[in-house]
Amino acid sequence: MLNGILRARAMVALGLVLSTHALQGQVRSQYRDYQLGSDLASVAALANVAATEARTIHQRPAVIQELAWRRPYFVSGTTALQKSYASEFRAIVTSARLDALARTADAQAIRLDEREAPQREIARQKKEMEDSRVSQEKARIANRAVFRP
Repeated sequence: MLNGILRARAMVALGLVLSTHALQGQVRSQYRDYQLGSDLASVAALANVAATEARTIHQRPAVIQELAWRRPYFVSGTTALQKSYASEFRAIVTSARLDALARTADAQAIRLDEREAPQREIARQKKEMEDSRVSQEKARIANRAVFRP
């Protein structure tokens, strides 16, 4: 009886020791083939998505882009029953260090946008007035050529 209990405890201990490698999973800065902090081109290539699909969130003080990947609706070799019961999930993988940098850059970008908003509005109005003037000038030239007094 005592021998059986010791054997069971030894098996449980061995199982725990052998499973610690599986519990560790992958390196924390990596998820599957994706390396956190990689550039857009390498992530897009791994996801088989065009890099032009990325949405730019901020240009400065750091470029922050978002690339969304969705599993195709049809996977070859699947049956209609498997497709209809496909489960949906979302995996978000972050790095505390990179997330802190991104949050800081995001906050700085929002402050810069707020500070520069009046100047951008003035520039937009000037451009709009210039475009209107150029359009009117083109129309005047085109009308002058066909005008007969």
